[in-house]
Amino acid sequence: MLNRTLTTLVLLITLGAPLYGQRSVVPILELKLGAVLGGVKEGKFVDGVETAKTLKGGESYIVFSNINTPMGISVNKYGGKSTARLAPEQNDEVCPEFRAVEIDPNADSGIAIGKNADWDPVPRVVTLIDKSSPIYTRIVSTFLTSKGFTRPTVKIEEIYKVDLDGDGADEVVIRATNYGNFGPSAKKGEYSFVLLRKIDKGKGRDILLSGDFIDKDLEFGAPNRHEVSAIADLDGDGNMEIVIYGEYYEGSWAEVYKMKGIEPLKVLETGCGL
Repeated sequence: MLNRTLTTLVLLITLGAPLYGQRSVVPILELKLGAVLGGVKEGKFVDGVETAKTLKGGESYIVFSNINTPMGISVNKYGGKSTARLAPEQNDEVCPEFRAVEIDPNADSGIAIGKNADWDPVPRVVTLIDKSSPIYTRIVSTFLTSKGFTRPTVKIEEIYKVDLDGDGADEVVIRATNYGNFGPSAKKGEYSFVLLRKIDKGKGRDILLSGDFIDKDLEFGAPNRHEVSAIADLDGDGNMEIVIYGEYYEGSWAEVYKMKGIEPLKVLETGCGL
């Protein structure tokens, strides 16, 4: 179980309890958000509140990120350890669909999947590629122009290449952000988004997963800033989902997208803020 080589940063979180049965909920945590993102039961996604009800504090997790990826680490050979539990206080009045977790040592990126998962969450290589490539600069510029931006400033933060669905053709995930001073206000021409580049019937398609596009100066608009938290098979069907972390002036959130052909489906989300 989970004994193949992973291609992402992998840490084994051991909390000292036996594994769940195969028919139990596999929890998924978003580490930068510090929350239960949701879970999976018998191949179906379960929201964060329902997943949190199944946590007893003695679970084990596999934790990984797309950041600083050491290739060739096997789960059963990695010795890093940490713990996680539901926070003793939950802000149900403000954020009733959010369940906070406490992680020690604190993690600032990535996700954690319950070790009771009986599949490899990273069945194919996720590769960080050159963000200064003229090809992708052109793609982002054209996409922003389609959003009504005139002579846009292109600022690509990350580009990942991965075969999401195992068909032998790579998709490309692009994160681009251009904010002067990120906060409650924003200026015309600023943006932040995550874009999927996919070949469909021999033609390149640019598919927006999540994004903010500022078309006029905002004194208080609380724009979102987006990051790619992880790319992984979260439900064991062999296809890899994209986890996006986002934040704004007084809050943060996370969401998971599964591709159905050229259509992105949001299958999990949680967040908290004013």
